Amino acid sequence: MMGRKFESWDCINSFKCCGNLSPQPHYPSMTTYPKGMSPEGSEAKAVLSVMGMTCAACAGSVEKSIKRLPGILEAAVDVLNDKAQVLYYPSMVNVERICEAIEDAGFEAKLIEEESNDEHPFEICRIHIRGMTCTSCSSTLESALQSLRGVHNAQVALATEEAEIHYDPNIVTYDQLKEAIEDTGFESILISTGEHISKIHLKVDGIKNEQSISAIQKSLQSLPGVVNIDTYIDINKISVAYKPYITGPRTFIQVIESAGSGCFKAEIFPAEEAGRETHRKQEIKQYFKFFIWSLVFTIPVFLTSMVLMYVPGIKHVLDIKVVNMLKVGQLLRWELATPVQFIIGRRFYIGSYRSLRKGSANMDVLIALGTNAAYLYSVYVVARAAFSRDFKGNDFFETSSMLISFILLGKYLEVLAKGKTSQAIAKLIDLTPDTAILLNQDGEEQVDSRLVQKNDVIKVVPGAKVASDGIVIWGQSHVNESMITGEARPVAKRKGDMVIGGTVNQNGVLHVKVTRVGSESALSQIVRLVESAQMAKAPVQKLADHISKYFVPLVILLSFSTWIAWYLAGKLHAYPKSWIPSSMNSFELALQFGISVMVIACPCALGLATPTAVMVGTGVGATQGVLIKGGQALESAHKVNCIVFDKTGTLTIGKPVIVTTKLFKNMSVQDFYELVAAAEANSEHPIARAIVEHAKKIITEDEQNHTWPEVRDFVSISGHGVKAIVQNKEILAGNKKLMMDHNIAISVDAEEVLAEAERLAQTGILVSLDGEIAGVLAVSDPLKPDAKEVISILKSMKIKSIMVTGDNWGTANSIARQAGIETVMAEAQPHTKATQVKDLQNSGYTVAMVGDGINDSPALVSADVGMAIGAGTDIAIEAADIVLMRSNLEDIVIAIDLAKKTFNRIRLNYIWALGYNLLSIPIAAGILYPSTRFRLPPWIAGAAMAASSISVVCSSLLLKNYKRPNKLNKLDLNGTHPSFEIPTSTNNHSFLAPRIFEGNNATEPVKFSVGSNLVTSNNGRYDEEVANAVKVVEEHLQVHRSWRSNRSNAESCSGEGIYVYDLPSKFNKDLVGQCSKMIPWQDFCSYLSNDGFGKAIIANNKFGKGWYQTHQYSLELIFHSRILKHPCRVYNENEAKIFYVPFYGGLDVLRWHFKNVSNDVKDGLSLELVNWLQRQRPWKRNEGKDHVLVLGKISWDFRRTNNSESPWGTRLLELEKMQNPIKILIERQPWHANDIGVPHPTYFHPSSDNDIISWQLKIIRSNRKSLVSFAGAARSDAEDSIRRILIDQCSSNGRCKFLNCSSAKCNEAESIIDVFVESEFCLQPPGDSPTRKSVFDSLISGCIPVLFDPFTAYYQYPWHLPEDHDKYSVFIDKKEVKEKNLNVVERLSNVSSRERENMRRYIVYELLPGLVYADHNALLYKFQDAFAITINNLLLRGTRLAT
Repeated sequence: MMGRKFESWDCINSFKCCGNLSPQPHYPSMTTYPKGMSPEGSEAKAVLSVMGMTCAACAGSVEKSIKRLPGILEAAVDVLNDKAQVLYYPSMVNVERICEAIEDAGFEAKLIEEESNDEHPFEICRIHIRGMTCTSCSSTLESALQSLRGVHNAQVALATEEAEIHYDPNIVTYDQLKEAIEDTGFESILISTGEHISKIHLKVDGIKNEQSISAIQKSLQSLPGVVNIDTYIDINKISVAYKPYITGPRTFIQVIESAGSGCFKAEIFPAEEAGRETHRKQEIKQYFKFFIWSLVFTIPVFLTSMVLMYVPGIKHVLDIKVVNMLKVGQLLRWELATPVQFIIGRRFYIGSYRSLRKGSANMDVLIALGTNAAYLYSVYVVARAAFSRDFKGNDFFETSSMLISFILLGKYLEVLAKGKTSQAIAKLIDLTPDTAILLNQDGEEQVDSRLVQKNDVIKVVPGAKVASDGIVIWGQSHVNESMITGEARPVAKRKGDMVIGGTVNQNGVLHVKVTRVGSESALSQIVRLVESAQMAKAPVQKLADHISKYFVPLVILLSFSTWIAWYLAGKLHAYPKSWIPSSMNSFELALQFGISVMVIACPCALGLATPTAVMVGTGVGATQGVLIKGGQALESAHKVNCIVFDKTGTLTIGKPVIVTTKLFKNMSVQDFYELVAAAEANSEHPIARAIVEHAKKIITEDEQNHTWPEVRDFVSISGHGVKAIVQNKEILAGNKKLMMDHNIAISVDAEEVLAEAERLAQTGILVSLDGEIAGVLAVSDPLKPDAKEVISILKSMKIKSIMVTGDNWGTANSIARQAGIETVMAEAQPHTKATQVKDLQNSGYTVAMVGDGINDSPALVSADVGMAIGAGTDIAIEAADIVLMRSNLEDIVIAIDLAKKTFNRIRLNYIWALGYNLLSIPIAAGILYPSTRFRLPPWIAGAAMAASSISVVCSSLLLKNYKRPNKLNKLDLNGTHPSFEIPTSTNNHSFLAPRIFEGNNATEPVKFSVGSNLVTSNNGRYDEEVANAVKVVEEHLQVHRSWRSNRSNAESCSGEGIYVYDLPSKFNKDLVGQCSKMIPWQDFCSYLSNDGFGKAIIANNKFGKGWYQTHQYSLELIFHSRILKHPCRVYNENEAKIFYVPFYGGLDVLRWHFKNVSNDVKDGLSLELVNWLQRQRPWKRNEGKDHVLVLGKISWDFRRTNNSESPWGTRLLELEKMQNPIKILIERQPWHANDIGVPHPTYFHPSSDNDIISWQLKIIRSNRKSLVSFAGAARSDAEDSIRRILIDQCSSNGRCKFLNCSSAKCNEAESIIDVFVESEFCLQPPGDSPTRKSVFDSLISGCIPVLFDPFTAYYQYPWHLPEDHDKYSVFIDKKEVKEKNLNVVERLSNVSSRERENMRRYIVYELLPGLVYADHNALLYKFQDAFAITINNLLLRGTRLAT
């Protein structure tokens, strides 16, 4: 199996490669063996928990004791996590002997995990630890756990107060682990057991005796998957540990209730809460309680010693002598200070005892020594005063009691702050809903979500959270997965799609079959990964471990030295007596200095500097969709100065499609693909899958059930291609290297096709049959939209970008040029990728590798930091250090930036922690006292010590305010969002967007609820990007509306020029010339006459002037003729703000619409146009962002069908270079950021303002004879469509007029307008493309459109229709019509006459002028037509772009 990088807690895979976890000790090394003697058997590794260590000195003592044993290969002790890892020979020493050696050194040791060369079924348990105060405690506990036989690995995190233990359940049990923790002197509470073991607590009513318990246990133990059962008869509680993929809690309840013949009643134990938060709250409560009780006693002590002694009356009472010189005040302070010292401060004595028993010292030792020094000296003063008639001394009871109170306050605040560092995990845990709707044979049942089991079917209603991971088996909706992936846009879900527990269903009802529950769920795995990352130590933590070895002993030495120095100085009169306060003597002054030094030193701040920052950093990363696997990954990431990118799926979208097929043999395309696809069907490579999918569409309509010919001798040649025998023909499909290795000659023609494909950043696949080249396939996998900008940002961060790919050099260089990558390594095998990474490391680079495939995993492991794309393979994700959940390249920048900010915070924490100790200890020792008489009383020193720990934690918490780099925000504003298409089919793939909408197989569009983002879809053929697109479309509409210009028709064009390209005739004029052949059943030339207006309707018609028989495909010609005459047209490209490209893309589509031509031919003109534009200087200046194409009907025909006999559309809009220009479309589909929808050309083209006014008066005065009208026809293949329903309703109601478009009447302008002018409402159901033109025909007729699908108009025309749709239209949900038998005519009759009149006046006077395209020679002063609005807005955008 491919090597994988261990998680940071598995820090010792081989001590030879990883090195020691702590510095080399200065004492004899491990036992050596006499010559000729060698240990027998294999090596084993034990991870022990060592309790009682408080600093690095303790760790050194433990390490020394272990290494003196025979059979020890290596030992490493981690004081922060209380862990020891030992590599040893089991034939010479066992874990029990190692534990004994540790215990002989004064520490408690227990095995956490043991590993040998034999395979063991390791499990994982997580335990909450109470009582740890500093890194010494955590290291002691870790060592103790790792000393247990059967424990493979143990990690103890001080910041989270948790232990994660990997152990062999066949050797060691949880009870033994718990005993080991408690023997070390700490309390343990189980959080979870088993990597895939869940635990549930049940309350069972009806238990009367031991027999009842025994019956229940016996019944439960008989169930498969039950691991362990604990009973608590006093509270009727039963805890069951189980494997969630085998059984579940609902089964337990059923078994329990059946075991007692109905006597028992079981339910989820009501008091069960999230363990981590419960423990945290209890700890906070406990510290608060101790602090309050401490204050109760300390405040009187403080008042009697510091305040009341200056109040005359009270001072007299306090000075009353009880016995000899013993005063009331002293006796009172003694009585009050004693409970604080020995009851409230008991925890410090216990901690000190545990530490000293192991031969080490921790912070508790410093506190105990300091407070006891003050307390015992005060007791001595009281005793002397009681037995002496002339003794005068001052007690320091206030020092000991105030010191303890302030330390408890600091601990309370520290626990509060540390709780906030783990909020990221708490938020993840809280995502799970409380209840779920379970579907069974009896119907629906609402149950506790913890009762959901594998293979259950649950119902998820709109607005509810998904209870468990599963597969959608019914329904369609859109799910917000931002809480898991960080991706804000909702994701469409339908039958067969996976859903993640904890995500929110936005609309639509889903039935989900549960596949993973409990610890197996994706949410649990993410929580576990984040928890493990927060426990794993960063290498920089070794600094704190090293310092802590010597810190406490050094502080004790300094404290005693300070006391002795000041005491001797006082005795020897080295300083004047005036330095001694009146209330003290020289001994007491020296004692105060010594105690201050002892209690002000703080090892905890050092211990918390790294783990708290790592904890917050990894938590913040999780919320950003960046999962960082521990401190090692964070530390390496912040040093990265070189990133190696894989190409396919990383820099590119990863969904390749076949764009060109060139055959060199006399055979049909179907026969060719039958052979090639049969060979490729056995490969998992993305290109192979693309070939198979493409072949399905060419060969058969039944894509799902097609059977390929039998394949023999299949061989996948890594990095080259495949080889197989199909129908007795030897087939090779792959790159040039594959052909050369098999001595297959490549013809000149094939070389030319390959060269052209590589030039276009496509991958050329050669196919040979029986040793001869039979064809070449060109495969396109375009660059991700944000790739170029991300590479640019990385370059600005001084990070070198390199692309390594197995693809050919030509394609690799082309993709690299597009992305802005200068260094390329092509035709690389998986092992050579890893070699390239190592070469870069040897050159001095800190290398990050970004990949997504199995072939990337060796390089991911070899790199300093491996980053896996979240959509990649499990092996790649397992091998990586950082997982990018959203698969966005911008997350690489976030990961590196977050790592840098985290380590800057760690450095700041260390500077503060070290600086605090370096400054505070000399001040506490009295270095300032000779010159300033300033000294720190012990209680203030204690408060300062507590504050230092709090400050470090709060400093780390500031990372929660992390915001992603501003450069990425600019990246979003520049339009690097993914492209979106609505609606789309699942049967085809585009270059840039996930899917393409199929033509003849399209049905009605998805329905949107107006005014919200809710989407309901009952059609299984829509792409899962529908919901995502809605949100982005709404954002785009707002952006487009911001481009609205206030420019009037009379304003000058200074500085706002329009440059018109002089295109070769084949891009426009030649297309117009083919008008007679565009549609088989009629001559289209009449529609394109009069510059696109079509044949004029006679001047004396009843409508007035300016009426033509205009076709919707005429938009390109209408715009072209108007732009040529526009007053802002310039002939110098340097004077232009926008550049108009007169390409008739709609006509290009139309001419091939009904002809049996290949996709290559259809796409040819588009490719030629793009290549031509790229050579023009204006395009290069701004990458085409200031260019405008009027493409008319092209967007609707941007699709393919499964039927190869009549393919639709063109791929012009898919081309990457076409994403920057503005595209003017009569229907915005797909909705790219730079696509602008404009009105369809109607029949009315006024020449003057008066023409418009005349028409307005005519239709406002029109006699509306019909309430409703409908011009349309039902499709023969959709008898139950909304059109059929509306026709039936309209035909059966005298208030509705129906114009049957099955005849030719709907092709006549007079017929359509006549109906609309005489109707109040015009029905506009979704369906065929003329629907949208009909909307504008109804609007210019003053007929209120009735829409049943918001895509018909609401998301189309940001410049010409208002955002408030209620002003000009009525919306009726088509679902209500189809499912609830709503009568539309009756519904519309309820609209009042006043409302109708208001809507009509708004349509006629506000909208109508801006919806028509005026005559080419029109002079409009009062109004702006649709063309003028569009051009003025484009000029405004061009001006903004230029500035």
